[in-house]
Amino acid sequence: MVPDVSTGSRTRGLLAYLYGPGRREEHTDPHIVAAWDMAGAPDPGRDEAATLTQLAHRLDTYVDLRARELDGMKPPQHVWHCPVRTAPGDRYLTDDDWAEVARRVVHATGIAPEEDAKACRWIAVRHAEDHIHILATTVRADGRRPRTNRDGSRAQKECRQIEQEFGLRRLKSGDRTAPRTPTSAEQAKAQRRGHSATSREWLRDQAYALLAAARTEEEYFDVLDSLGIRANKRIGPISGEVIGYSLAAPDDTNVQGQPVWYGGSKLAPDLSINRIRETLVGQEPSERPTVRIQTGNPWQEAETRLRSTQAILGSPDDAASQAHLAAFGDLLHDTAMAVPAVRAQIHSAATTFNRARRSGIRADHQRAAALRSAAKECSTARRPRRGRQSSICSWPRPTWLLPQPAGTRNEATNSKRQQPSSPSSISARPTTPLPNQLWPTSPAELLVGTTPTDTQPPYGRPSPTRPNASSRTRRGPR
Repeated sequence: MVPDVSTGSRTRGLLAYLYGPGRREEHTDPHIVAAWDMAGAPDPGRDEAATLTQLAHRLDTYVDLRARELDGMKPPQHVWHCPVRTAPGDRYLTDDDWAEVARRVVHATGIAPEEDAKACRWIAVRHAEDHIHILATTVRADGRRPRTNRDGSRAQKECRQIEQEFGLRRLKSGDRTAPRTPTSAEQAKAQRRGHSATSREWLRDQAYALLAAARTEEEYFDVLDSLGIRANKRIGPISGEVIGYSLAAPDDTNVQGQPVWYGGSKLAPDLSINRIRETLVGQEPSERPTVRIQTGNPWQEAETRLRSTQAILGSPDDAASQAHLAAFGDLLHDTAMAVPAVRAQIHSAATTFNRARRSGIRADHQRAAALRSAAKECSTARRPRRGRQSSICSWPRPTWLLPQPAGTRNEATNSKRQQPSSPSSISARPTTPLPNQLWPTSPAELLVGTTPTDTQPPYGRPSPTRPNASSRTRRGPR
């Protein structure tokens, strides 16, 4: 059972969606299954005389009273929205079952605690068999705002309890390491433009691949710029250093023609500026001689480094193990860039492994500096001749299995902190690769700051866009 908390400012607009046909005519029989007061909540789905405007006015009663005290200004983001969906294969829930779910969620999140006569007004609308939408206006009868801090996490926790009591599929609680999923508006925009991935997903893939090849923070931003990816750095007023950044895909703009920015930490927690600096520790040119390649063959050196990590992955040192798993993910990205013949397959493996190796364990990246440096040498190695590509591509195959025992151990010992899947399960979770044109033709062309004509990002020509259905702020673990 998955809740998804967001906020907005248009009660009537959200009601129009809940009672409408849906984006693909998927809404059937919309009606209220629970409310702050069933007798006081007119239901357009059951009462022909009731209207959406009438229902919106009832829900906004306390909001309007508060607005009069604020000279007509409504409280910001006063619409609270939480869809709750069962997992595929779960049993059918009746309206009474969903009503109990809704009451428990609004109680757990602080929207409407039990026995609180001054709680916010809310309704739960059902227009499909597998989910409901909870809509609340976040102004109480006494004019105060409800205490909804960490409401997403609290909704998740309550749903885990409901799953157990209702006999539903039990999901693991999030550990706040997963990146945000694209919104429905972002997905619709990608479909209109004919792209297989949203801007958020595309930028995330590009950032991971470039970070795997970069040795310094400056090099990371320089290569982003060379690929046409806009980077907006946030400078600290006192230190003058970069304290954050946002990325925008080429020609991806909003209805006003402004770039659509995605913060690094919003793309993925480990793409924040602080995590990037932790990852790049020990990669400065002056420090590289300590782990410089000695064999003259970066592929052999990478294999040697990778095989030597087996003892670390089997040790109880979680921080070092997590660092080597992250470095192995970098090796996959760098190999994909260096060997065009198997780029799509290795990129698919890198994307899947990156999702599987996420953990709440803080990695000690200095411990994996040797493996990460060897991976970066592979990314800048001369492209192998056609006759040698198969042999060079085959060397990692036995060693790619090395992270699996560590992933299995981490999943067993840290099941409450790990993601639902572990590195041991990557072979069972196929990932659709992005088109090859998203990747540079060779590492050399990438790192010298030029963009080949056949590798332009898939946003080369802007197309007319419609306003997003809503500007919602998402919260809670993913």
